[in-house]
Amino acid sequence: MNRAIRTVSTVLGLYAGLLGMAHGVFEVRQGSLPTGSILIAAIGAPCQMESAWHACFPAMTLVPNFLLAGILTLIIGVAILVWVAAFLQHERGWLVLILLSIGFMLIGAGFTPPTLGVLAGAVGSQINRPLAERKGLLSDKFGLFLSELWPWPLVVYVGWLIFQTSLGIFAGEVMLKLGMMPLLITNTFLLLMILTGFSVDRHLAQSAS
Repeated sequence: MNRAIRTVSTVLGLYAGLLGMAHGVFEVRQGSLPTGSILIAAIGAPCQMESAWHACFPAMTLVPNFLLAGILTLIIGVAILVWVAAFLQHERGWLVLILLSIGFMLIGAGFTPPTLGVLAGAVGSQINRPLAERKGLLSDKFGLFLSELWPWPLVVYVGWLIFQTSLGIFAGEVMLKLGMMPLLITNTFLLLMILTGFSVDRHLAQSAS
């Protein structure tokens, strides 16, 4: 098993599940009200998208009732957490995660959580794949350099998510002023985490062969 890849996929899947469930909680809090549209805001009034750092958690749902959409989102979120923690390493575990993530989006979990869930599934598809003989960018000195960085990109990514969320909760106006910068930082750490995970597993497999 490629353990670093498994870890990266697990972190992404768990974060996707928890973030999507946050949408579900806010939808439940709106009560048994009609959504009125496929596109919704999980956080209802008085939240205003243009003045909220989280844009009121935009989402889409095929369920025409906030309470029901929220309950179903929470159920799928729990299923994702359990699946990622216990079954992701199975032969088709990654595919089930992708399918759950698609359902997550259609029910009301927002857009970022399902996207991360699909990405976690894509990364997870390589958990049991042989990497030692693969060629490409990660097989040269650059790949070796990346492998030596592991697991710090993972640690920084998780730490940044915690910091970013805390900043938004306690100083939302600061997050708004930063504009696209938090997203850029998040995606940079995310990419580096994935690359270092693949690199360390490849070089470990190559050393063992």
